[in-house]
Amino acid sequence: MSIRRLSVVEAKAVCNVRAAAVMDAASFSFHELRRQASSYLTDKIRSARLALTDVTPTQLMTEEATSGDATPPNVKTMSLIARQAFEIDEYVRIAAILHKKLARFDRRQWRESYKALLLLEHLLTHGPRSVASEFQRDREVVQQMAAFQHIDESTGFNWGMTVKSKSERVLKLLERGPFLEEERERALKIAREIKGFGSFNLAKSSGGSNSRYQERRRREGCVDDGVKESLLSRHEPETEAEERHHHHHHHHPFHGFAQQLPEAMLLLSQ
Repeated sequence: MSIRRLSVVEAKAVCNVRAAAVMDAASFSFHELRRQASSYLTDKIRSARLALTDVTPTQLMTEEATSGDATPPNVKTMSLIARQAFEIDEYVRIAAILHKKLARFDRRQWRESYKALLLLEHLLTHGPRSVASEFQRDREVVQQMAAFQHIDESTGFNWGMTVKSKSERVLKLLERGPFLEEERERALKIAREIKGFGSFNLAKSSGGSNSRYQERRRREGCVDDGVKESLLSRHEPETEAEERHHHHHHHHPFHGFAQQLPEAMLLLSQ
């Protein structure tokens, strides 16, 4: 009797596990479908705005970087925005978006202001010098953000301390004193070091692949024309192989790559 009862309990447990698995799968499929639909609509709206209005890609990029979702703006995006900020028209558009996000601090929509603060920090250290003067009027709101308190209940992460730390840093940069100059110089130095390191590696890689070919050409330069003609007529198959090797080298997918500035370096260079 006890064995029969145990089997029934086990059967119910198995059914419950299977039902939970089915519900989880359905829930995941629904959320994934909703995410894809949202992404599709966002892309369509973005394309329509670009086609039908005077909005620029940089303006859309700035809006997305300071949106209210949980995804922080990445360094590549902020670097692109900072570079575009040196163009006066783009600068006005970028500044307008940030001023709007920092017009007042809504604790319920704190992510928008916080992400605007992240982008402002990057512009202060990587963008035009005029940014520090432009955002003097937003100092009061940034000071309010320093008093923000919020702990994520699901993860226990203290977002209040993170926002406070970033606010204090931006306020110090907005003082337009030695700290701002030091941070701009440090950012420029890091960008130059990364750029130089990448160029060194690319040049080293390109130089190693050409050394044998260049050495052979140098030796051939010491042979007079009569001997060259004799060698060419006597060793025609070898010459054809060398031509094929040269042709392959010239059309190699990385040929000339050392002369091009890598995208990552271009983004970081000022």
